[in-house]
Amino acid sequence: MNPEEKLIKVGFPFYPSDLKAMDAQLKFLEKTGVSARQGTIVRALVCLPSATQLFAHALLMHEAQKARGGLLEPENLADTIVVRLPESQVEKLEGVITDLAAKGVSAKLAFVLRAAFRALPAGPGLVAFMKEFNEKFPNRPRGLPAVKRRKAKRHG
Repeated sequence: MNPEEKLIKVGFPFYPSDLKAMDAQLKFLEKTGVSARQGTIVRALVCLPSATQLFAHALLMHEAQKARGGLLEPENLADTIVVRLPESQVEKLEGVITDLAAKGVSAKLAFVLRAAFRALPAGPGLVAFMKEFNEKFPNRPRGLPAVKRRKAKRHG
């Protein structure tokens, strides 16, 4: 992630079962000493996988829904997780949506993200996934530390 790249605020709605699974993953990550929040997992799901991987996950979930005869979720959406993503990553997601549409699959950004979420590895695989994200995309300073950093940069 380029620190100078424009960030775009994007909301991803989740079903109750997804949020329950995410809470369990966050508790597991906490026990293993990996720093993560809901937004961190969402950003990792967008930034780490390639567009091809995201396309594959979405296509598999679409096929599972088609085989079942409808949506996989019987309940309504529970909550929306809002994150700021680099413009290039949003464009990557939009490219996946375009590729899915070319295959006759009607999907939205949230569908692609939920498909990637459901394909997340468990246990040690999840820990490795999140550690990789935290190394490649460290948290950017916010608030006072960010202001101090910008001032120092301007004044040399």
